Amino acid sequence: MTVRFLDAACFSALFSFLSASVGFGIPIGGGFPIEIVGNWTAFGKTAIAITGDVRFSKSEVVFHDGQRLPLQFVGTSKDVMLSPDDKADLVAWIFRISKPRDLVLLNGNILCGRRSPPTFLTVSVKKATPYELGMMGRRPNDLVAFLDFDVVTGSGTPNSDMDMGRVCSTYSFTRKLTGS
Repeated sequence: MTVRFLDAACFSALFSFLSASVGFGIPIGGGFPIEIVGNWTAFGKTAIAITGDVRFSKSEVVFHDGQRLPLQFVGTSKDVMLSPDDKADLVAWIFRISKPRDLVLLNGNILCGRRSPPTFLTVSVKKATPYELGMMGRRPNDLVAFLDFDVVTGSGTPNSDMDMGRVCSTYSFTRKLTGS
């Protein structure tokens, strides 16, 4: 599968359809996934130990220690995330890291886990299931989102046919959605 590049109108139509189908709207503006913009709380041992909380904007991700990776939105792909089976149908937003470098983050940990600089992030967002809410000690009607991002090396744009060895690490984050 190759990456499909969509303009803002196609993106809006696609996500309006998905919102109606699965009950989780992801507002889109100008082709960029607006829902990822903002602060995200590290979830899981890997993110807590290496990145800490993060903040996404349209042009960068800022890590807990203040370090930044400049990003450029590239497009979307389905089934490109190196994630558990329950996430196999998620659409991933693909970002090129404008200035590739492997950051040394919390506790001397390296973003990519090795010395090969990361070149892309693939990002997916999903609504927490009632089971996941229970595991987090939240009420079943809370609106909570999970954001996962894979850190990818190499020069080709990530796609479902790529060598998954290019994915050097995966991080998970969560936040309560507005209105919950």
